Amino acid sequence: MKILTYAFILGLLCVQATHADFLEDLIKEQQKNMDSDSDGLSDYDEIYVHSTNHENADSDGDGLPDGAEVTIYLTSPSDTDSDDDGLNDGDEVTTYLTQPADSDSGNDGLEDGDEVLSYLTSPVDSDTDDDGLSDGIEVLTHQTDPNDADHDDDGLLDGAEVTVHLTEPKDADSDDDGLNDGDEVNTYLTQPGDADSDNDSLSDGVEILTYETDPLDTDSDDDGLTDYTEAISLQTNPNNSDTDADTLSDYHEATIYLTDPLDKDTDGDGMDDNVELTLGSFILNFNPRANSDAAMNIAKAAVALAPELMEDDEYKMMPTTGDSLQMVVKIRDTDGLSRGWNTTNLINKTMKIRANERGVVRVKRK
Repeated sequence: MKILTYAFILGLLCVQATHADFLEDLIKEQQKNMDSDSDGLSDYDEIYVHSTNHENADSDGDGLPDGAEVTIYLTSPSDTDSDDDGLNDGDEVTTYLTQPADSDSGNDGLEDGDEVLSYLTSPVDSDTDDDGLSDGIEVLTHQTDPNDADHDDDGLLDGAEVTVHLTEPKDADSDDDGLNDGDEVNTYLTQPGDADSDNDSLSDGVEILTYETDPLDTDSDDDGLTDYTEAISLQTNPNNSDTDADTLSDYHEATIYLTDPLDKDTDGDGMDDNVELTLGSFILNFNPRANSDAAMNIAKAAVALAPELMEDDEYKMMPTTGDSLQMVVKIRDTDGLSRGWNTTNLINKTMKIRANERGVVRVKRK
């Protein structure tokens, strides 16, 4: 019986090991040229590189062949959702046309899965409703509907509201002036983010809907008074420069003559303010605000306009739309002359004075 030495045994093992390595290398070399499942990956790569099943063309069951995942889509052949966006890799490729290796194919700030499953937007279109705002900005910043270009139905695109008009895309009347943002921009040309576009202290809505004034003009009737002053303070018509139709502008009545722009006869003496003010240029104590006798006013006018009053003479005054007046007054000749009667004490001489709607004064001595 032969005794095997340690050296012999070790040598034999080395020979066996070398043979095994050779066999393994031979098998691996063969596997490199084999594709058992015809998925486009060699058996060797599936086994030793990707850890996939070399006998199953779709190791992860996502609908994409392992070879296509590795060489075309750059996804993991062993992970059904390579980008963790909530969508199956195969569905991304064949159904949604998204990138299975990119969780946000549209680069809009929303993951593909959220767009498809939650917001019902297009994962490959960053602005699904074409309103000028990306889907992500609509959802995450403005909380508007990324599928509705005009979230508040005011006639303005959400994008235009945010980037151009600086209005609120979820509020049809951003400045709370009573006017729709779209109407302000497209119809009235006012500022939808400013309740008082002309800064006259009347909101655009009040000007348009209540007073029918120009919301872009502080003085719609160009009478020198702001629309607010007329509508609120004086209660005159901000669209009519002469509210009481006395030929005196509201501005002059309110600021210069201090007469009532709502009453053509401020002092109620029967003579219109414009007539009194015109005569006042000749007679200093003619006052349209003082409730004096109309006949006295006409008498003074006659004296001022005609130093010597002759029977049946007529004297032209400024036009007046007032009613015809006819009075009998007495005047005294204080200086003994035939000219320039003084009307202070009404005695002695009697005159018949008439003023008609044509502005003619007739003086007839009695």
